Amino acid sequence: MPDAQMSFVCGRQTVPWDYASRFFHAVGRYRWGLERVFVLAKAGYTYSNMDAPVNTLREIWKMKGETAEAQCTLMKRLWHFRGRKCGDPRDKVFSILGICKDLREGDIVVDYSFSVARIYSEVARFIFERGHNLRLLSACQAYGKNVDDLPSWVSDWSIDARFRPMGTIASWETDAAQKYIYHASGSASAPRVEISDDLKALKVQGIVVGKISVLGTHIENDGDTIKTPESQNRMFWLFKTWWPLAKSHTLKITADGERRIDAFWRTIIMDTNSLDYSQKATQEEEGAQFMLWMTEWNPSIFEPEDLDGYGNVQQYVNYLASFQQATRNRRFFITEAGRMGLGPRLVEPGDLVCVLLGSQVPFVLRAVDEHYVIVGECYCHGVMEGEAVKGLDEGEVAFEEFTLR
Repeated sequence: MPDAQMSFVCGRQTVPWDYASRFFHAVGRYRWGLERVFVLAKAGYTYSNMDAPVNTLREIWKMKGETAEAQCTLMKRLWHFRGRKCGDPRDKVFSILGICKDLREGDIVVDYSFSVARIYSEVARFIFERGHNLRLLSACQAYGKNVDDLPSWVSDWSIDARFRPMGTIASWETDAAQKYIYHASGSASAPRVEISDDLKALKVQGIVVGKISVLGTHIENDGDTIKTPESQNRMFWLFKTWWPLAKSHTLKITADGERRIDAFWRTIIMDTNSLDYSQKATQEEEGAQFMLWMTEWNPSIFEPEDLDGYGNVQQYVNYLASFQQATRNRRFFITEAGRMGLGPRLVEPGDLVCVLLGSQVPFVLRAVDEHYVIVGECYCHGVMEGEAVKGLDEGEVAFEEFTLR
């Protein structure tokens, strides 16, 4: 029953179950949850009495600044439940319509005579037109689809995702645009989206910022704890195969004036803070953790100047966790112009890195005949803060149209 209210009771205090479930999920899965528990503990909250967990729930909820009402959007619910099983893939949509606060009567028609592809495409059209953004594209990855005739720009909700969207890594659950960590299209206006009547084609505008020429090896990353020797060995093996590619195909000082080693360690964690994905990485924290990890494992792989300018920290497990999270179902690439990035596992040489109008992140597009297909979102170092669209107002650069199928 969508309107039923469950509560978490602790002694004499009661907290809505939605608060409690999100708290337990955060503490059990995400490092930011544990980090905030530590902050609360330093502030005087303890677990020596039964009121403390309730206080913790309330404070973490305030820190996130979210409400259950704001999160109950169709896209949020689709993402949340996409890993669940059901007998009819159409029920991945139909079963949640009653708990989506952004739906009005008639927005999505419940009709089992429609094909799965049509229902998922209708959902995509609704999200694009109602949301006036391209966030849905971050849910599309070319790692296989179960539904026949489904366009690449429509997410297949019948299969679970084997990645975490980086496009909205800090704000997938909310519409608070100020929380976005990336702003690839800068302050450009909302996207101009055109969807064909047959729901097969999506027209968007964007800029090509590079063509992928070099690819790093991909390994399966099951996302287990990074504290095990096996996980750390996998991460170091990835580094040992990717760093030589960077040294062979990029300059010591990039076109943006940044040291190659700095661009590299930021790229493989998508330039995010190891404890708070809504913040950028820093040389004093993540950079120092990276260097400590490298110098302990194999200092001979570096040149002396690579190690200059870094402080020291006592542990690097947070950096490894960020590295592991960022590379799950992704692989390292280098463009023809020497830009480093992380893209979908199935990216190929010749694929294009594009910044689409109104998007927070770049996307990898592949030319097929007279159209393009979405391979997935990507991190491309040096174009995540609107650099590709500078000069747009002066006419120095211009968007071109892409037809996605």
